[in-house]
Amino acid sequence: MLTAARAAFKVRDKHRTIKRSTFVPCGRFDAMDLMTLTEIRRAAQNGAVPARVHVQVEAATAKTQREGKPYCELALADACDRMTLRVWSDHPAYKSCSAFTSESFVELTGDFRVHPQYGLEAEKWTVRPLSEQERKELLEGPADLRTKQASDWEFILQSIGIVRNVRQQMGRPISSRRSSSQISSCPARRSRRAHRANDAHSKGYRASLFPVKP
Repeated sequence: MLTAARAAFKVRDKHRTIKRSTFVPCGRFDAMDLMTLTEIRRAAQNGAVPARVHVQVEAATAKTQREGKPYCELALADACDRMTLRVWSDHPAYKSCSAFTSESFVELTGDFRVHPQYGLEAEKWTVRPLSEQERKELLEGPADLRTKQASDWEFILQSIGIVRNVRQQMGRPISSRRSSSQISSCPARRSRRAHRANDAHSKGYRASLFPVKP
């Protein structure tokens, strides 16, 4: 449906039959891209950004303004970022948002802007539950994050293998790590053996010169 609508839009624009009133909603519809919170925060530095974002509800807290007006504060998060959404009691979604739990996964659609004091905020927003497939994709994270995690995991496995091989080498007995010929050819061992032989020869020579009397 979206492809057909875009094709019709291009034909009408080519023949200059498109009205100015048609362009605004169509352009806004195309701009409602599915983005991450980080992407929205970056894009909203220069003004409001219409977008959709899939998030998990970390907490839904009932609060009250100074004037006594109740509202619900939602802590929302995706794989890389977080934001706070304040739902006033006169908002159509107030009752449903107040019932959210940490197991709630939703799509938030609206105009996003960065407030100098409160950070990322949403205006003219709507919310809906995610499907099972959308929930699974959200938990897996963005494609670039999944690629990085897979690379990091492969590096961890390789590092573990290297450490295991070193420990196995260190734990083997000396006889299995060194042949007897290597041990006998060691200069220190040859020196000690020659010293013992010379010492024994000297003792025998002194005994022959000064025999013990019976």
